[in-house]
Amino acid sequence: MLDGLFRPRTVGIIGASDKPYSLGHTLLHNLAKYRFTGQVFPFNPKGGTIGGLQAYGSILEIPTGTIDLVNICLRSTLVPEVLRQCGQHGVKFAIIHAAGFKDVGPEGEALEQEILAIAREHGIRLFGPNSQGIQNSDPAISVNTNITFLPQRPGNISIIARSGGLGEMLKLHLHNAGLGHRMYCSYGN
Repeated sequence: MLDGLFRPRTVGIIGASDKPYSLGHTLLHNLAKYRFTGQVFPFNPKGGTIGGLQAYGSILEIPTGTIDLVNICLRSTLVPEVLRQCGQHGVKFAIIHAAGFKDVGPEGEALEQEILAIAREHGIRLFGPNSQGIQNSDPAISVNTNITFLPQRPGNISIIARSGGLGEMLKLHLHNAGLGHRMYCSYGN
């Protein structure tokens, strides 16, 4: 059931960017650095090439059902429309990295309820909003769509964190002790 999240064959980055330290750049960098074994699709309205990969203006420009896991790296107000497009495309898992939902008050909470309704309508499982992302250090997959910079080292321990800060502290302690982790996720809201 969670293979699309932790064992994707294809990953889309909506909001991919060549701007250092942007979320879309960090995700592309982590997928390349840890040698994700699947295919990566960057999406940016400008198209072109990002991180040496062909970028598409929209997920609707590629064949339906191509993406297993999409990462949405856009400001909160853009998420509903992009999530609808993901639903039209047949995406089953989406990670929303943006803040600006129930964490900012009633307006943001209404926006979060809207994206939940869109996800239910299209059968999309959401991770987030406010999610750091996921990691699977299995060399057969080696997927890292986490927006942080801590190294990913294979190990036997898996971490599910509501608080990304605490999750990263656990990973840092494992790293400093010479240990790694198998899977990691910080699910946010």
